[in-house]
Amino acid sequence: VGASSQLKDQITAFSKAMNVLQAAMQPEVVEVRMQFADWLLRSGFPISDALEQLGAASDLLLEIEEGSEDEEEEEGGDARYYSGVGDRADHDSDDGGSSVAPSDWDKSQSNFGSKKGSRSGSRMGSSRAGSMAGSKAGSRKSGAGSKAGSQSSRMSKNKKGGKKKGSASRSACGKSSMGGSRAGKSSKGSRAGSRAGSRAGSRAGSRAGSRAGSRVSESVLAKNRKQQKQDEDDEMEYELFAHNFESLCRIQTMKAQLLQGREFHTALQAASHFAFRFFESSLELANGFAQELHNKIIKEPEAEAEDAKLDGELTKLTKKEEKEPIQLIPIFGLPLRLADWASVENWSWQSPLLTEVFKRAEENGFVWSSTCTWVGHPEVFSRPAVSFFTLLRLEDDLEEHGYHIFALPILALHFQLANAFPSPVKEAVACTAKLRLARMAGECRLRQAYGQLREETAKELQQIPETFDSFKEELEQVRSKRAGRKGAEDLDPAWINIQVETNGQLSSRKVAAPWGLGELYAYQVWAELSKECLHHAELWMACTLTKEAERHAKVYGDGRTLRDLAVTKARIAMEEGNHSEAVRILRELSAADLGQCSEAAVLLANAYEARKQPFPAQEIFKEALAAINQSPGTKAAVKKPKVLGSIGGSTFKGGSEINMPSFSSKHVLAQCCISTRQLHSELERLRKSQVTSKHWVNDMNLAIEKHFQLGEELVGAGFYRRQIADCMNFLEVMCKMLEVREMDLNRDPQNAAALTYAGLEEFACRMEQAIAATQPSTDALLTMTLPVEGIEQDVALPSEILVVRLEIWHARVLALRRCIQANGKLHRRLQKERMKRVASDPKNAPLFAVCSNEGGVFGRSLDQDSASFGADDDKVQKWLQLVEEQISEEEKMTKFARAMAEVEDSVAKVSNAVSVLELAVQQADEAEVVPDYPALWAEAKSELGRLQLELSTRQATLVRSAGKNLEDDAPVAAANVIWDLGEADPTEKRGLEAAERYSNKLNGQDPSQVFQAVEEPEAAMEEAEVAAEVEEGLLDFKEFARVTLCEAAKTALTTMNIPAAQRAFEVLACQGYGLRSPKATFEFLCWLQSTEVCIREEKVFKEKLPEDHDERVQLHLLRNLERRWPFPTELSTYKALKQRLETESTFFQRLQLDKLPAIEDILLSHLPASTLVVSLQFRGSFIYMGAVCTPPETVTDRAERVARLAPLVARHTVALSEVHAAISRILVTRSQIEKQLLAQPEPDPQLQANLEQTVQEVEVHLMDPLSRRLEASFWPCSANAELPAIPNPKQLVLLPDSSMAAIPFETMPSFTRLFGSGNDCIMRDHSLHMLAQRVRASTDVVDAPLKVPLQTATAKSSTLLDKAAKT
Repeated sequence: VGASSQLKDQITAFSKAMNVLQAAMQPEVVEVRMQFADWLLRSGFPISDALEQLGAASDLLLEIEEGSEDEEEEEGGDARYYSGVGDRADHDSDDGGSSVAPSDWDKSQSNFGSKKGSRSGSRMGSSRAGSMAGSKAGSRKSGAGSKAGSQSSRMSKNKKGGKKKGSASRSACGKSSMGGSRAGKSSKGSRAGSRAGSRAGSRAGSRAGSRAGSRVSESVLAKNRKQQKQDEDDEMEYELFAHNFESLCRIQTMKAQLLQGREFHTALQAASHFAFRFFESSLELANGFAQELHNKIIKEPEAEAEDAKLDGELTKLTKKEEKEPIQLIPIFGLPLRLADWASVENWSWQSPLLTEVFKRAEENGFVWSSTCTWVGHPEVFSRPAVSFFTLLRLEDDLEEHGYHIFALPILALHFQLANAFPSPVKEAVACTAKLRLARMAGECRLRQAYGQLREETAKELQQIPETFDSFKEELEQVRSKRAGRKGAEDLDPAWINIQVETNGQLSSRKVAAPWGLGELYAYQVWAELSKECLHHAELWMACTLTKEAERHAKVYGDGRTLRDLAVTKARIAMEEGNHSEAVRILRELSAADLGQCSEAAVLLANAYEARKQPFPAQEIFKEALAAINQSPGTKAAVKKPKVLGSIGGSTFKGGSEINMPSFSSKHVLAQCCISTRQLHSELERLRKSQVTSKHWVNDMNLAIEKHFQLGEELVGAGFYRRQIADCMNFLEVMCKMLEVREMDLNRDPQNAAALTYAGLEEFACRMEQAIAATQPSTDALLTMTLPVEGIEQDVALPSEILVVRLEIWHARVLALRRCIQANGKLHRRLQKERMKRVASDPKNAPLFAVCSNEGGVFGRSLDQDSASFGADDDKVQKWLQLVEEQISEEEKMTKFARAMAEVEDSVAKVSNAVSVLELAVQQADEAEVVPDYPALWAEAKSELGRLQLELSTRQATLVRSAGKNLEDDAPVAAANVIWDLGEADPTEKRGLEAAERYSNKLNGQDPSQVFQAVEEPEAAMEEAEVAAEVEEGLLDFKEFARVTLCEAAKTALTTMNIPAAQRAFEVLACQGYGLRSPKATFEFLCWLQSTEVCIREEKVFKEKLPEDHDERVQLHLLRNLERRWPFPTELSTYKALKQRLETESTFFQRLQLDKLPAIEDILLSHLPASTLVVSLQFRGSFIYMGAVCTPPETVTDRAERVARLAPLVARHTVALSEVHAAISRILVTRSQIEKQLLAQPEPDPQLQANLEQTVQEVEVHLMDPLSRRLEASFWPCSANAELPAIPNPKQLVLLPDSSMAAIPFETMPSFTRLFGSGNDCIMRDHSLHMLAQRVRASTDVVDAPLKVPLQTATAKSSTLLDKAAKT
């Protein structure tokens, strides 16, 4: 084939080779067909032609397997199978009794048949296998009364008459006898069921006589070996051995690269099954040979002494006193469950006893065929180099599609493959297999197996660089060999030209160059090992292996490996933040296969976007998609009537008539990877857009349609897991975008252009449709990847976790849509009220029209301020509103019930998700040890708690509003209930108390004693009865929700999952307690503010720090490990990264909020005495305020100090657009003043007046009511007097959130009248926890008020605030 450059000559050469081998019935024809299929693909022929060759190769082997199984059924009748390893004790149970539990492989797979009559892999799903579940899953049940299975004699070969079934039958490991054991029965001409002397007897002689105890005749042993080989070659073997199953595994792997849809999964499952059969057939042979060796010892007394040297269980099971052979329990067996394949200690084929059994079987002539192979046989891998790369590709495909637990037998085969290579290649291959096995075990939550493999591979991996020096001589030989060639320094070509005859003329065609894999070199293994090291975040080892492999590949001129190494080096550079280096490396690539093309394009685009160069990234996407569309194998099959040759009984045409897809699964995956990355770039552009015009809305709709299109392509190609993962990534981006756009709409509704709440709700509905589109993929994924019989309690498969994440996202999307609906209703009410109030004079409308609160109280809602919206409407408007309410009442109740059912369904789904995730949680052996939780578990618990609270509020609102027409959404109405004051003006009450204290002082009484109203018992009982009536018949989810949210927040802080903690604290602070428990509300408000500061700080950290900064690289690696690994804390790399960040990174230290003391301790020991702490946070249309004053120095008892902590919390309703307009006006005016100060010493008086007016309006409507509310709560005798026992606050620490950071609180008279303006009594900080971290870093903290001044921002320390003060 390689001698000619003409296409026709190469096809003829392949045809002749296959015809000769097929006519001679040689098994080598299988390998030739596989090579021909690879050649067809490289030469640009349709995929269907290559599939035809692969199907013919697999059919050739499967016909043998099917024939052998038919003979098994004839011989075994109703015989039942015995389980491989497990109990070896005697079991006397009847039917249904089994020595072991059934395998969880059993009944897990079905329908493995291939398409269009090609039987490759079809037998796995036929009656022969019983759907791989009952077929040979390694645990075969023993029959009634049978203690062990017997090895039946093998099928003999009639050297002149072809197939003949009368002499012997194919063995079955562990096959028990029918209706009792056939072991020991020996009759003339019968199939005795045991091998007592059967292989020791003559193969050519008649087997009609009794062979029990017969001796091997000297004449048969002296038979001419050449004649025996010739006789055996007259026809192909009638039984498949280990090397045949390995070939079938490679065939199915090649088919998987070419098929799509369900057929693709069928090929993957078949490949995994044949890897399983590779080991099963070997153990069947070993158990049979062990039985024969035992029978020989029993029947030949003179041989007992010699065979008694056999160690282990063979010697133990030998009973000299018995005259007849007994049936042995199978010594060797497969792991009982799929999960057991992850533990190397369960691999019985690794036992030295197995090697000894095969050795003695060969010595005694029991191996009846020269083609018989088994695990450990030197010829079990016909093409080891090809097998290495094929298994790597198969493992990647199984991982891609969620078959992690089914990949364990493949990895066992991969580990066994290492024995086919010499050292040190053997050690490198074994280390690669073990690293992959450890990663698969970790992803399946097999912690014990993962821990053992991790310890072993850590040592083996460190030893590989020590072998580099042993290749010096080999490299010199390769250099010398290539030195004499022309172009010795050139690499192997990526493409070659072949001559094709077209219309009688020869033309040149460019095809992919063949990959010579006659021998596996160490540098090729190192290249693959370096990729695996990247998954484990072993960057140093990955760099070391990549560098050495590149040096070797250049010496060998291996261009293919160098291209692969270039992509790996680019990945390492990206991990290190060196984007320029990644661009330089990838720009040098001149050729790439499909996988390399898509990966290189995505890496290159990421590097350009990280360098703020989006335009080259878009060009890269276009070029990559064009290259993939023009790659070989993407053209549809073309019918060519001219027959070029007959190949092995099937006619090969230059285009199959079978209707096969024009693209392989790999083509679809490569295209979708690039298109998905291109879609996310477009979404990022839309997110950064400042204007939401009609074009923006259209682009959003086009992006959503593109996502649906990509999902359909992935489902059609069979990439179910990929579609679900891409959908969740899409939802994450969309959720963040909608939240930001909703905030923009609230802040500036006039400039929102085409964006409305209706549009936001429509986008949320489209996101819900995107989740619904993944339902077929979800069903297929769970059906195919989960064993039917289930898995153990301590195992959670990645496919399960993926579906769990999707269910959580589904609940979040539905909640987002409901939130948008509720906020839209409130937003319309606010806009309606504003239009009503400014209708008389729109041009001169005040800045604060809706939330005008001059002289009011901070903490009252708009309804309380204005009695009710629309109170001044005329009678006609009221009548129309009443009629509308009556008409729409039924529709509103229907919507309310629909929302209730939706929440209940979400609670059920997320509860199931939490249950699944709890299986993956490590339960600590000791109570003091904190269990290790996956990061997703905290997110699930947070979402579950939020849904439980929403369900509780909807139920309570439904009961309270029976017969009423609801104005607000149920959660909004429930929040209004817990935040209602329920009392008169608090400032008026505190004024009365102050007057009473003055009166007591003047009358010589204790001024600290004031009158306390005692609630009448009857009124209290009546209120309790009303509350009980309201809550009657309801399942109180509120307490469950609070406990769940607190648990989720605590876990999220422990695992540093700050976003999950922020969501939990937001619900607890805003909807959990309200005024019912001010202390809890205040603490959760402080936690909420601290988590938001951490999120904002991490965002700024990524934006401002260079990509290659060491601290940012370390944090990036840490986050990647947390995202990829279920339990990253067990990785040594993760521990080292975290320890280094904890020691060197102050930013990382600030993220560890769980290591700070409780808020109560912070208030008592991290702040000076009599310090008022006020937290202000903007959330939606509300300003939340939490305040508390630390006890005075005179109080020393801790219990009394804790009792003095009496927090004040309030929620004030505002129009977000009005507040945002005021803050924007302050920022713009300040910016103008700063620009003028650069040119002239004095600012413009007009700008000063504008700034002063804006600040004054903010103070009048927001800050003055706030200061009077604080004065009423923390100044018992007003600001002008104080009691010695209850002193007034001495200093103020303001904690405003980022949206209110521009307001100059320090210079406002509302606060200066309470603390004075001549000193630094008014300070501000970002959050209470950040203040505590700063205090702990600068001084020693004790259980007493802080004595040193606080290191916070003051009015004098800010130039900007000084300028504001002058105004």
